[in-house]
Amino acid sequence: MNRLLPSTGWSHRWNQFWFAEISAQRFGLLRIWLGVCLVLKCISFDGLFQLAGGTLSIPNRSMWEVTYLLDSWQMPFFDWLPVPDAFWLARLEDLLLIFAILLTVGLATRLVALTTAALFSYLFFLSQWNFHHHLFLFLLVLWLLAAVPCGRHFSLDALLTDPRRQSRPTSGLPLRLLQGLVISIYLATFVWKSNGVWWSGEILEILRASGSLRGPLADNAAPLIGDPLCSRMAWAMAGLIPIGLLFRRTRQCALGAGVLLHLGIDLSISVGTFSYQMLALYIVFIHSDCGATVVLYDGVCSRCARSRRWVTLLDWLQRLSWIDFHRSGQDHFPLPVAAESLSEQMHLATPDGQILTGFFAWRYLLSRLPLSFLPATLLYLPPANLLGPTVYRWFASKPSPPCVIADPLHDETAPWQQTLRNTTAPQPINDGPRFH
Repeated sequence: MNRLLPSTGWSHRWNQFWFAEISAQRFGLLRIWLGVCLVLKCISFDGLFQLAGGTLSIPNRSMWEVTYLLDSWQMPFFDWLPVPDAFWLARLEDLLLIFAILLTVGLATRLVALTTAALFSYLFFLSQWNFHHHLFLFLLVLWLLAAVPCGRHFSLDALLTDPRRQSRPTSGLPLRLLQGLVISIYLATFVWKSNGVWWSGEILEILRASGSLRGPLADNAAPLIGDPLCSRMAWAMAGLIPIGLLFRRTRQCALGAGVLLHLGIDLSISVGTFSYQMLALYIVFIHSDCGATVVLYDGVCSRCARSRRWVTLLDWLQRLSWIDFHRSGQDHFPLPVAAESLSEQMHLATPDGQILTGFFAWRYLLSRLPLSFLPATLLYLPPANLLGPTVYRWFASKPSPPCVIADPLHDETAPWQQTLRNTTAPQPINDGPRFH
């Protein structure tokens, strides 16, 4: 039987890379975090650099900086757009804020995403003064969200519609395009900063003189280590992060370094919501399918039971599925490894079929939780990655009492049984005499 596309070879890998079907969960998460960024932009939230003054305030809301110059500074090829006056421009900003909130919660997502992208585009192309990199990034990602089923997961629409729609896969091409966008932004930044102004640290002096360089890190870290070292570190990270994002083994460290970089920028310079937008785009590099990561644990071990309970509380996106390997015979599912090995240490199966054990399983697990993601990045660096297996084996060798789980159906003293004993059958409602 002839096939249009070969099942092996470079052409097959190319097509699998760009066009393989994926779950739409990552688009749902991206919709939430980018919607939050758009809300912050609409209310003119400047950033964490305000902490240096002891107050974190929201200034007067005005998303577009030069409304009084709209008539004379229209974008080329878009001068046919009708220009509103100051009153109606403010009302459009109010409307954009409302749609940003609806996009974040995911109500009528298809219509709202399209309307938000169109309204944002209209306001963006009114004036050349609006041409900033963070606004253009909003423009690109909003239109992409309008083209994908971003409301299928983590939305009010998902609660109000048929849950079977959530299992439908979608094209992975938008995800690859977003990954390429993030990498290209870092590479362009790296090339642009490859000049003497950045290498000498003169750029920080320019920012300080203009009043842009302010915040906790700008007041403390820069004078401590010097302007040249600060600027060179930012330049080096802009070049190393995209390289680390390309490879699966280094992606975790690259994401952690990016989080530290953008938080450092936001604590030092007023860059609007650009840092938050870049952090939101990190979602496209994270496998977020609900329940796709399987943790095989010892269900009769009290230490394992406590670990599962605490981790489940932090697994807000429900990415982990905990399976008691003792139930493999009852539930008729195959075990990838021997039961003897499972009883010695925890095993974890990644969505791509890789088996991790012990310390490496815990490191992977912690790096997938929202609260422990950033600290878990340190476990990939020496000496933590070298000492981790030894510490885990020592901790796992300590005796743990068995976890005895009582059967509530045969427990006569269970509170629910007493509740049922005290409950009486409902009496028929007497709504008055009836006449036949």
